[in-house]
Amino acid sequence: MCDHLIATTESTRPFGKFSGVESLDLRVGKAEVLGPLRPDGAGKTTTIKMLTTLLPLT
Repeated sequence: MCDHLIATTESTRPFGKFSGVESLDLRVGKAEVLGPLRPDGAGKTTTIKMLTTLLPLT
């Protein structure tokens, strides 16, 4: 049985020649809280949209 609520491996989201998220490996366990902290334009919103299926994974 898996102990992760969220798990993704090598997820990428290109926007033309620019890559919004590249090779994302993420695992969030049952008792963990995800709080993405990065500068503007680092792919936080894109990552959340991919995890919630608002944007397709590639």
